[in-house]
Amino acid sequence: MKKIELILGSTTLIAIILNLFDYPMSTPLLLVSIGNLSLFYMYLSIPLFNDIPVREMFSRSSYEGISKGRFIGSLAVGLTFSATLIGLLFKLMIWPNAIIELLISLTGLSIGLGIGIWRYRVQQDDFYLKLFRRIAAFFVLAILGLVLPKYAILEFKYVNYPNYIEAFKARSENPNNEKLMENLEIQRQLMLEEMQKEHPEK
Repeated sequence: MKKIELILGSTTLIAIILNLFDYPMSTPLLLVSIGNLSLFYMYLSIPLFNDIPVREMFSRSSYEGISKGRFIGSLAVGLTFSATLIGLLFKLMIWPNAIIELLISLTGLSIGLGIGIWRYRVQQDDFYLKLFRRIAAFFVLAILGLVLPKYAILEFKYVNYPNYIEAFKARSENPNNEKLMENLEIQRQLMLEEMQKEHPEK
């Protein structure tokens, strides 16, 4: 189960890097990789956090030693991880409501951190220590997503195309303005043409 998490996580990291440098097909790869990792945490958090092998995850006996508290906690943390990933995706794609999604995720992660620390002090169970490390990592990701300026990704990706950046910002701030939408499309086409001239092999 951890190998699957590692593979999905590595694929997501690679997709993010490729997308930042605007490689061809990087956006579909980003959507699929983050989507898959999000679904993984949403539906398989219980066997993952409780070290249940893939072959035994559908066996009812594999869950007999898990308390209700750990069962519910694993599920809640998995859902929070999933929400955090979706919030980060919204941030990377400059979609609306990314901040709201990340704030909600950060609240859930904060609660998870508090409970995890308290339970570990009481029980000294490695389960909570491992969970704490994962939550801490997602906590940092959520913070980074929140502090990153709204258009930082856009400005990094298209630093050489200021007209497109300005058109995108104007359209984003006024989504119902048809003229701004038309201008954005014009600037996008001009940018693509310039890219084609600079990199004809693409």
